[in-house]
Amino acid sequence: MKQWTVVVVALMLSVSVFLPEASANALQQYFEQTVGKGNASVTIESASTGQRVLQVNGDVPRQPASNLKLATGFGAMYMLGNHYRFKTEVYTDGTVENGVLKGHVFLKGYGDPTLQLQDLQSIGQALKAQGIHKIEGHILGDDSYFVGPQLSPGVKPYEETEYYAARVSALTMSPNEDFDAGTIIVEVKPSQVGYKPLVYQLPGYSNLNIINNSTTTKKGTKNTLSIKRKLGTNDVIISGQLPMGSSKKEWVTVADPTVTTLFYARSAFQKAGIELGKGSWFWRQSIKPDYKLLYTHYSRPLGNMYATFMKLSNNVMADTFLKTLGAERKGIGDFANGAAAVKEYFEASYMPMNSMVMVDGSGLSEKNRLTTNELATFLNKARKTYAFSSYYAGLPVGGVSDRLIGGTLKNRFQGRYAYHVVAKTGYIDGVYTLSGYVKTRSGNEYVVSIMTENNRSSKIGSIDQFVKHLIDYY
Repeated sequence: MKQWTVVVVALMLSVSVFLPEASANALQQYFEQTVGKGNASVTIESASTGQRVLQVNGDVPRQPASNLKLATGFGAMYMLGNHYRFKTEVYTDGTVENGVLKGHVFLKGYGDPTLQLQDLQSIGQALKAQGIHKIEGHILGDDSYFVGPQLSPGVKPYEETEYYAARVSALTMSPNEDFDAGTIIVEVKPSQVGYKPLVYQLPGYSNLNIINNSTTTKKGTKNTLSIKRKLGTNDVIISGQLPMGSSKKEWVTVADPTVTTLFYARSAFQKAGIELGKGSWFWRQSIKPDYKLLYTHYSRPLGNMYATFMKLSNNVMADTFLKTLGAERKGIGDFANGAAAVKEYFEASYMPMNSMVMVDGSGLSEKNRLTTNELATFLNKARKTYAFSSYYAGLPVGGVSDRLIGGTLKNRFQGRYAYHVVAKTGYIDGVYTLSGYVKTRSGNEYVVSIMTENNRSSKIGSIDQFVKHLIDYY
């Protein structure tokens, strides 16, 4: 009798991880009514047991948009490690005589997306501390650690000048703490009515060619100011009118991040007190084995930049991580080898993504593919890995207004739904996705992956409606 009791209890526990059939059917019907049928997929698994609760079109490969960053980020976190630091090395082909470096200075980049102007100034100070007070040669840059196109394969021509489509270089820099590498912040403020507005650049004057065709107008007039870089050039055209009392700010991509970084390095070295020789210039050139290493700058640890990457859905950081994985694991720093490293790691970790097509790290490309079944199962198995707490902490938290906590979910799942959803958002043209972890009012925790594509209008409201329903009733 006791044996039968044990068997019955075991059976009860085994079926308790599933929703009752009627509830599962009702949830499926609600998903199809709110989110969609043929152009939508959902997979829900129990976070505590790993058992699948519901799947609709879960084995259909779809465009993941920025949900691909869940795979990219996992690969970076676990293959490179929390303590991984990007480096920027400084070499010379010359010698120092009486404080004068008779030769060129080479900056060799390894993809640091967090490098900023103050870091370049620190490098200059380090060189001065070694007794270098003047550089007679040029400031040259080696970005050969990454190969292949700088532009992500998912970027369309009309997007190339948009901040989210910045070029990926092994020698790049960011204008801010959001690590928007490969961009310059251009801010325009009014001057006097009838005159050109004032133009400011962050982190400082750059090699952008500002063409200001705009006009300051009276307060109350329409703000029509436009700030656009001309494709294929560093010409930034500012046009339209800017009313008194208003302003406009744009993150403008640069035509070549390597060259822009070298431009800033020159001014940073000068600010550090190093004189540059007459005719000194800057350009791209690889180092040679016999060049002397003068200094190495290290970035903050990967773990310290991870939340900014994931919560703000930073595309350049995602593509930088992927190229870095290619370089570190396959010996070639390009998109294809980075993607191969990620897929191999998933396979070796018993989390195969057989349906995954990965052509970039950011999810911008329409060629990327994932299924909700595989993504949900991966997110569940990730819970048992050693660094899951760091991985989980990097995800946006629904309904939290602090952008470095709520991230891309700060304006979603607000009020009584706040903190119930910890997940990654995704959006490209016609594609809306959401994947992560959901805690319901009854105390159940689920792994949820939702993907929709071929939409003519936004599906964000529908996705949120479905997830709120899950929170309230399951």
